[in-house]
Amino acid sequence: MHPYFTDLAAALSREKKADQTSFQEQFQQKSLQERRLTGLLWHPLVIKQVDPTWGDYILVTVERPKFQEIPSGWKAGMAVQLYSLAEPDEKPIEGTWQRGAGNQGVVFFKCEALPDWTRQGKLVLEALFDHHAYTVMEEAMHYANQKIEESEVIRYLISPESCEFQGHSQPLALGDGVNPSQQQAIQAMVGDDPIVAIQGPPGTGKTTTLVEGIRYLQGKTWVCAPSHTAVDVITSRLVAAGVKVVRVGLPERMTPDLWAVSLDRLIEVHPTNQQVKKIRKQAREYKRMGHQYKRSFGASERNQRKLLFEEAASQDQWARDLEKTIVQEILATHTVVTGTLVGIRQIFPWMPQADHLVIDEAGQSLEPACWVTIPRAKRVIFAGDPKQLPPTVFDPASGLDNTLLSKIMVRLPYHLLNIQYRMHPQIAEFASRHFYESKLTSGDHWVRWSDNRPFRWIDTAGAGFDEKSQGTSWINPEEAQWIFNQMKVYQQENPSSKQVVIAPYKAQVLYFQDLIRQENVSIQASTIDGFQGQEQEIIWISLTRSNATGSIGFLVDLRRIHVAMTRAQKQLNVVGDSATWGQHDFFSQILDYVEGIDGYQTVWELTN
Repeated sequence: MHPYFTDLAAALSREKKADQTSFQEQFQQKSLQERRLTGLLWHPLVIKQVDPTWGDYILVTVERPKFQEIPSGWKAGMAVQLYSLAEPDEKPIEGTWQRGAGNQGVVFFKCEALPDWTRQGKLVLEALFDHHAYTVMEEAMHYANQKIEESEVIRYLISPESCEFQGHSQPLALGDGVNPSQQQAIQAMVGDDPIVAIQGPPGTGKTTTLVEGIRYLQGKTWVCAPSHTAVDVITSRLVAAGVKVVRVGLPERMTPDLWAVSLDRLIEVHPTNQQVKKIRKQAREYKRMGHQYKRSFGASERNQRKLLFEEAASQDQWARDLEKTIVQEILATHTVVTGTLVGIRQIFPWMPQADHLVIDEAGQSLEPACWVTIPRAKRVIFAGDPKQLPPTVFDPASGLDNTLLSKIMVRLPYHLLNIQYRMHPQIAEFASRHFYESKLTSGDHWVRWSDNRPFRWIDTAGAGFDEKSQGTSWINPEEAQWIFNQMKVYQQENPSSKQVVIAPYKAQVLYFQDLIRQENVSIQASTIDGFQGQEQEIIWISLTRSNATGSIGFLVDLRRIHVAMTRAQKQLNVVGDSATWGQHDFFSQILDYVEGIDGYQTVWELTN
């Protein structure tokens, strides 16, 4: 294997081990009763219904008849395993949780029928460590290694040297709504360079740029992102732009509005699918008849049972062949396919190659996941921002937080979208200085906005707002209550304004959410990661930490605070203890900046 992929495979192995260790500690090593309390183990379990779905797969409806007072912990896409305590020697079958409500759910299994042992009772359905995604990524790197000689894209990406491309493209007549930096990026997208990199700082119209560029691409295009949310955002915009698009993946993980363009729905409404359903129904009837024979029967009955199962298998194969034709027709008549980096692998049997691959949110994409699709594309367009949130990694020593986009931007020319349309200039200016070498400028959208302290640091030093540990998280109740009171007052005075409070710690967010529920006010609270990619008129940031040692936890990774700060449109309010945060150079610079624009205040002067 090429040294590049050898090193990458070793990094992924470290990450997988750390991820698995975390899962074992939090779930697997607990007793059955403790696992049941998480809502991620159902026992006893009843199978209510088995339905075929497209491909050699089934959907199984399950029900939890006892322990219904324990809230279900299942989420769509979770890996699960089904086994029987009555048949401990039988191998469990693995599947994916599809959807559920209350004490019923639907599970997807990659098999034609449930094993006989599932009829013995004492069934257990529990969460399983998701080996699948790691297996897909491991296989992808081996496949990429095999394709090095024939893929110009792969050779460029794994080369340590800098590269220069010609940048040939046909001039496009783009509308007035496209600024010069966006136009350059779109021209590069439709050009002939094998690799294109686009950096999209907050509010610069990255998605708008990508959608416009995709509209002009000739041939088949795959559009991928690391998360279902990111895929849904760009898919929705493509649909709105009139692009004929197919969304691949579990419908339960998609925005409901995209159900109409999902591969599952397009299969369902295809005219030939009615014939498939009839054939499958006949196959089920043959199987039912075959199962009616008891274990003790003669040669005639044995032969009849064999014929029934053979006919059922023939009918199933006929249905699968028709389904393959349906999928091929759908993919042939749609120019763009969207899906997650790993999930889009579903279409490889029917569409093994793409003319263009667009990887959105590449700054959050785990590199091994990118290699699932890259070897199958003639050219790749990366879009994202390494200055925002990195991929989630369990072992920082693996180095996987250094994304492929980051590596490319060191070696290749890239296109910076340099005009932001989201934030008041006083908010954007700080981000521009500290993250974008002062290259980020503001559009003229803000001239109609109030200029009354758009960027504030509200100091809690000396107010007695002390942090408290809560498990592995942190909470600051006094700071939360003070911010909540301020938000309520502002909402009463400005009922049409929208506010969100962001905190880096889950425990602090949960505290805010309890306050919101108790008083039933239309205020939103979110973690930094949870609000990535979103924006709001007024943002409050509850820094939470307040201590004499200057400990600020994982916010030493400045990309997180950068993301939180750049969610605001009209006003950004950073609330924290300057005695704690001012000990760190970056936050000290924020304090200096807000003092320079008359944005520094204290809780004392704002508390009635």
